[in-house]
Amino acid sequence: MYYQMKHFLGIALLFLASGEAFAEKQLKASSFGFSVQYPVSISKGAVAEVSPWDKLTDPSEHPAAKAPEHVFFRFPGPSQEVFEKLRAKNVFTFAPEIHFYSLEGFQEVFAIEPKYGTKLKKDVAFFGKLLAEKNPKPKYLQDTLFMSYPFGDVAETFLAKPHKLKFRYGEGIAFVTQMYFDMAPFNPEALVYVFQGLTKNSKYLVTATFPINPDIAISKEEIEEYQKTYSKNPRAFSEYLAKIKVKLENLSDKQFNPPIGTLDEIVESIAIK
Repeated sequence: MYYQMKHFLGIALLFLASGEAFAEKQLKASSFGFSVQYPVSISKGAVAEVSPWDKLTDPSEHPAAKAPEHVFFRFPGPSQEVFEKLRAKNVFTFAPEIHFYSLEGFQEVFAIEPKYGTKLKKDVAFFGKLLAEKNPKPKYLQDTLFMSYPFGDVAETFLAKPHKLKFRYGEGIAFVTQMYFDMAPFNPEALVYVFQGLTKNSKYLVTATFPINPDIAISKEEIEEYQKTYSKNPRAFSEYLAKIKVKLENLSDKQFNPPIGTLDEIVESIAIK
């Protein structure tokens, strides 16, 4: 009996070590030919919505936030609650959402000012070349089309943990970053996970964003060093961002909440019919 029990416990421990006993329940959301799977730790039920057309109406109008009608998923629940708490503290970040933009639709959005449509084609071609690399290392947010379509005015920042991901009928690049509209010290709470991808036929731009929190803290001494050394010197600020990137690169993927791997799996589950 003792040996039978010992054998049973050995099997149980092996089962636990495999992680199968702790596998999270997965849910699926589908709408208009787009689908994604996600764990309940992210959301108890994703919601599909259709964002309406928002076109340029004057050539002199700034193109920020202009986009074609498109389907997107939002993720009410734990991840959304984190986002809302951060916004309540005036911390700029992005909501947990996945958007599916028609690249042809952007041409219609920019019809009144063709230079934006021309730029889009060049930027998509550059991103395509980046994706063709085995280990792409984008240097700027705009290299990945992020904060470009829709447009946004973003100061210099960093792209940490860049890595290529594939989804059904497409691929892209995931990374973590913080939005800087002006020079400011790094705030771990403001970190965001970003995925930017293209379908193989270059029909859709897929954008995923999720708030993500690294297991690091910024000390009072580091804040004081920032104020003294980096705050008013753009060149020094670039050095500061490089140090922050290294700090994040030295963390394992599991030292982020949610783990980078969890968010990667969501992206990899994306399917487009």
